[in-house]
Amino acid sequence: MFAPKITVYAHCDLPCGVYDPAQAKIEALSVKACMEKYA
Repeated sequence: MFAPKITVYAHCDLPCGVYDPAQAKIEALSVKACMEKYA
């Protein structure tokens, strides 16, 4: 019933060290602004 229909793959930023906290902050603030605007 809950078997996956397709297999997907994702890149995980934290374990591999490819992580830019400045970009993450910009994206988080963008989501926050959208939520506040449309909430």
